[in-house]
Amino acid sequence: MPYKPTKLTDFKKDFPESQNNRYLPGPPVSTSIEGVKIQVTNSFAIQFSYLSQFLQYASQNSSRSSISRSEYVTHLGLTRRHSESLCSVSVALDLINPRKLTITSLGKTIADGDPYLEYVGTIWLLHYIISSNKKWLIWNTLMNEIFPTRQRISQEETKAAFDYLGEKLTKFTMTKKIQREIGVVLDAYTTRGFSKLTLIQKQEDRFVFSKITQVPPEILTATTLIFNQRYHNNASGISVEALTRESNSPGRILNMEEETMRRILEEAKNKELLYIERKADLDQIRFREGVTVESLLRKYYEGMKK
Repeated sequence: MPYKPTKLTDFKKDFPESQNNRYLPGPPVSTSIEGVKIQVTNSFAIQFSYLSQFLQYASQNSSRSSISRSEYVTHLGLTRRHSESLCSVSVALDLINPRKLTITSLGKTIADGDPYLEYVGTIWLLHYIISSNKKWLIWNTLMNEIFPTRQRISQEETKAAFDYLGEKLTKFTMTKKIQREIGVVLDAYTTRGFSKLTLIQKQEDRFVFSKITQVPPEILTATTLIFNQRYHNNASGISVEALTRESNSPGRILNMEEETMRRILEEAKNKELLYIERKADLDQIRFREGVTVESLLRKYYEGMKK
């Protein structure tokens, strides 16, 4: 069925300039910053119904060495720009490989176990994957720096937090691309698929970062594994304090208190998903041999289907 692209219209298009903006004299000369991506969504709302269709098509063609963007356009019946947005989001979620656009092992596991992206564990994992990756500048800054330190903030204040980029980016990127991306991310967590997490809630003109008290132990273990791989060079062990407090840690991205972290890690230990070593005042977790994010997801899906 032909689809009319849905864009964000429920967030303000114009923001007042911050009184403390850090623009330097003269116009910026760039629309990008090396090593990071400003816009992941291309201003399109994140709709899990289309994302799941995209993922299923990639899964059905998992034996191929590459899939073209035009094939996704034809199969999904979307505009090219909307299809490209889905490609970009899927790459950021580690569901498909960049350039070749083929499904990843993680994407295949999710496509097989949760084809409609309905399980909260799947959504928690996807939230952590995209939010803890420094490459996705807006998403990462919001979830790793702004919300964990403010907990309650207006959309105008989130925009002002990026004013320092004015010295590197064009005015159009600053006033249009960044604010649109912020709007899409906030919309994703308040009205669309990520809202199932109840992590961010809108209260009047403020967005509130809610403390989380429960995440499936298989999923929390998967996020700790990703954190260890990304930021601790696959260390043999990692402290509970690091998992709770460090930049891009599961505790920070999932907005989880240390007491909650310890309780769920204990559940994971009882399920034989990991080891916990207690030495003096330092508790450290160790991963079981051969454990992978995919194997943890499969365990989670098996439990959900019993």
